[in-house]
Amino acid sequence: MSIPDLASRFVSKLARDRAALAVLVVAAAGRVLWLVLVDNAQWGDVQAYDSAARHLALHGELRYDGYPAVYRAWFPPAWPFFLSLFYRVFGTSYELFKLVNLALALLVVALTMRIGGRVFERRAGLTAGWFMALLPGQIFYVNLAQYEIFLTALVAAMLCVLLESNWAQPSEATAKSPAEPSDEISDKSSARSTPLHDFSSRHGLAPIHALGFLLAVATLARPPLALLPLALLFYWRRVAGRRRVAGRRRAWKLAGVASGYVAVAVLGWTARNWVVLGEPVLFSTNGGYNLWHGNNPNATGSDFVPPSVSDPRLNPLLLMGDERVMNRRCTRYALDYIRAHPARFFAMMPRRVFGLFDTDTTGFYLSFLRPELKQPSVLEPLRRNPRRLESLTFRAYTLVMALSLLGLLRANWREASVRLLGILILYWIAGAAITFGQDRYRVPIMPIFCVFAGCGAQSLWRLARRKNQ
Repeated sequence: MSIPDLASRFVSKLARDRAALAVLVVAAAGRVLWLVLVDNAQWGDVQAYDSAARHLALHGELRYDGYPAVYRAWFPPAWPFFLSLFYRVFGTSYELFKLVNLALALLVVALTMRIGGRVFERRAGLTAGWFMALLPGQIFYVNLAQYEIFLTALVAAMLCVLLESNWAQPSEATAKSPAEPSDEISDKSSARSTPLHDFSSRHGLAPIHALGFLLAVATLARPPLALLPLALLFYWRRVAGRRRVAGRRRAWKLAGVASGYVAVAVLGWTARNWVVLGEPVLFSTNGGYNLWHGNNPNATGSDFVPPSVSDPRLNPLLLMGDERVMNRRCTRYALDYIRAHPARFFAMMPRRVFGLFDTDTTGFYLSFLRPELKQPSVLEPLRRNPRRLESLTFRAYTLVMALSLLGLLRANWREASVRLLGILILYWIAGAAITFGQDRYRVPIMPIFCVFAGCGAQSLWRLARRKNQ
């Protein structure tokens, strides 16, 4: 089945599922209410993304203003390019990115329900959708011109392609186990009749091209994803089994196709940077600073403000007049520090990972507390005393992550689809362990945690029913 067929089937089933539609309506209502109540101005790096997209739409040139100099490759380019398409079509006279974020956020909620239904059961998928719809930490990003919702949609779409394709179906062994309840949005009956990863099927290559394209775009939004095909190769080879030589060969072929898309995107952008900057920058010129941010004498494992000193090794912000020089020297400073202190590099990894999970309030700060509001809001008292909303955000996040941990413990890890989610979580954590962790870097994999939280919540529900019977 082709990708358009899968998409049309998903949309038609979703339209007939009243429970899923209710989740989407609530998700839309919450985000629209936040947009109406919080008409914020963009600032700092957030504004740089939006101004770059507008300039690209108007002049066909990517550039980031608002810094000591004009930067032309400071951030990865996928989100500004994507947003510029809408500015080119609809104009740049208003904050169109908020509507784009709203549409992408609803897509993420829908895909989360689909992923949960495919991996576990319908009710787990719906519960996961409710979590994504109501989590305050997810709602806050809808009025920020940053890439978090965009990248989350790409990750969720890649997961759906992996799960819906014929080389990502439940195995014959698991097909013999009792099937979970199914419905329109989670029809497992057809999935369980197909052997796991039917590598001999001719149309098996159609989804890999969609996956490769999505992964290439996601890599140009979050560069550590460039090595994801290696993790998928490990997954596909384990799925094929030791005795299936043809399956293992096809696993290499699938990983090669996905890597080819990534390579074309990365090399193409590198060539552009070579022409524009005069040197081959792979992704963006802030990559060196990010590496330094997690590997220097003052590194905390999370985000921090460099001290106001005259030594660029301790305060590379002094180099911001030239993005190329800053990128090269920050990379050198970080690598020199790692070579001189290898033990601290590994000792800092737990702190970097902790920074990825310790809170869920960065979106709250960026969209509500720090920026100016263009017009008065009824939520103004919460800006003066934000503890209540901040506490609500953290408690909701803690609840979901606690249920997610329960779901991780209760899940059947012999299922290939469950192992796929686990591999993506580990891969994402490994990327943060090298540089530094921040809760907004975890946002793109929150659908996975919500899916496991849906599984955990359903486990508690079944346990409570058994006790009451």
